Amino acid sequence: MKTKSESITLPMESVVRTAAVVGLILLIPVFGNIFMGGWNWGPMDFVVIGAMLFVAGLAIEFAINKIANPTYRWLAVLAIVAAFLALWAELAVDAVSQVLLYI
Repeated sequence: MKTKSESITLPMESVVRTAAVVGLILLIPVFGNIFMGGWNWGPMDFVVIGAMLFVAGLAIEFAINKIANPTYRWLAVLAIVAAFLALWAELAVDAVSQVLLYI
């Protein structure tokens, strides 16, 4: 009998589900580019944020499916989300670098 921590792979349905959610999330900036002025995302912006969302989504799926202890599971998900938001803010407006200048 397998426990949660024995296998380190994710089922294909998790990968497909993550890709579908990322695609739906990326529709928001697509419509923003089409219908709103001042929303100027280029193709590489979509590639970078798509890759970031996909990796973060897979990491969250992995943490939820493979970490047995609920406390550690939620801490891992929180750390993944915090890392994603910090990287996104850094790439968007240099936010992390600006904060570190004041420390």
